[in-house]
Amino acid sequence: MEKITRFRYWNMFMLESLENWLEQQAEAGLILEDVRHGYSFTFRRERGATIAYHMDYRGYLPDGYLAELDRRHWTVKKISNRWQLLWQPYRGKRPKLYTDYDEDMAASLKISAVIMVILTAIVTVIMYLFAGTGFAILILIISGYNILRTVLYRMVLLERIRIYNDK
Repeated sequence: MEKITRFRYWNMFMLESLENWLEQQAEAGLILEDVRHGYSFTFRRERGATIAYHMDYRGYLPDGYLAELDRRHWTVKKISNRWQLLWQPYRGKRPKLYTDYDEDMAASLKISAVIMVILTAIVTVIMYLFAGTGFAILILIISGYNILRTVLYRMVLLERIRIYNDK
């Protein structure tokens, strides 16, 4: 059986893109076998399959969480202390997994607040040390971009909550 390892960078801003990429790999005949260090995906080559993937973030795993996922036929692969990758082969309608978007939002807001404070401190120090240099301007642009991404991620989460609640 042929095994293929592919590196795929992702972060909390790119969950749907990662899930879609994994589903495309499965359709192309690359069935996920393992994930190492969060970014190294090992596949085995088989016939194409229709598999639903879902990234799930949990600050903690509630009692019965894994048993409930198993009862609903989701396979769980723990990627890190807080991230789980879930998958399930299916036919017909894609299975949905209930996600507590309020918990996701709370975690995102907590993380984004820390990121914004750290980036602001870094930019302030760099501007103080290298005021007027091109390097300081570049750091300012990069920090501004990251802060903007964080704010936009909040908006995306709010939209996902709205869409989910409308269904």
